[in-house]
Amino acid sequence: MNELVSVIIPVYNVEKYLNTCLESVVGQSYRNIEIILINDGSKDKSGEICDEWAKKDDRIKVVHQDNAGVAAARNRGLLSSNGLYIAFIDADDKVQSEYIAYLVSLLRQYDADITACSANYMTEEGYFTKKRNDKDEVVLLSQRDALYELCSDRIMTVSVWGKLFKKTLFEGILFPFGEIFEDLATTYKLFLKAEKIILGKKALYDYIRHEHSIMTSFIPRKRLKAISFAEEMKEGILQKHPELEGIATKRAFAEYVYTYRGIVLNKYDKDTKILLHDLYIKIKEQRGVVWKENISLKFRCYIICSWFGKKALEYGLLFEEFLTRKLLLRK
Repeated sequence: MNELVSVIIPVYNVEKYLNTCLESVVGQSYRNIEIILINDGSKDKSGEICDEWAKKDDRIKVVHQDNAGVAAARNRGLLSSNGLYIAFIDADDKVQSEYIAYLVSLLRQYDADITACSANYMTEEGYFTKKRNDKDEVVLLSQRDALYELCSDRIMTVSVWGKLFKKTLFEGILFPFGEIFEDLATTYKLFLKAEKIILGKKALYDYIRHEHSIMTSFIPRKRLKAISFAEEMKEGILQKHPELEGIATKRAFAEYVYTYRGIVLNKYDKDTKILLHDLYIKIKEQRGVVWKENISLKFRCYIICSWFGKKALEYGLLFEEFLTRKLLLRK
């Protein structure tokens, strides 16, 4: 069997990266794909680049729409799709040539609802910010175990990229219109409808860290949406799997810490100082439950710092950022 795979790529002001992305998608060894490009009101030449590629490859379909955000673009892509399976790729990333073939083969072999692979985390210069994994290992996960991994964020993230979904999972599920952090609000719902999830540890998705996406664009109030979605994710998971309370709380805890860190790294005014206090209260409330889980050393350090007060947590987060940037500069 050679089932059609719909590859949905939202496009917005990515003229610098789009050709590289599309070259990697068009060059997939699995040929039976439709490539749906949703030009979300780009102000640069991204829309023109999409149209040029569509002229060269009849598998490419281009939809132009007014700017409405990534969530709306993905929803438009879903409505335009004809495939049995759905894959999402970000237009400023790229994929290895066997990416789709690998995910499809896992889905067929194990009769799974969702398959995922590992990712290479890279800078624009091509340096790896996380160690590359070329091991051809496969992890079979029940719904419960997959949700655990989704919350722990160790071997699987909430991002929809790097995954292949049966299209039927999206019945009744759309990305939240007009919102950021749409993956956090959506992926767990798809997992709650899936019976079997397969993770192949081959790193075939190249996630590229661009300067424009780092903390310089941090907006505290918008970041609160991630917290809201993480709390919704926690409640949604606990309705079906109450035994996952600890790790689901850890996922929400992570968003409180990341928001706290963003404010600290970008300096803050009187309003955000109040927000910082509220975030610290939530961190204090949740840290006891989170500490009991099998969490990473990084999160144990966050909790230990928080025991000594707000300033200790701030200094700990600043030191972490200093070390991260120093390591990146060495590569």
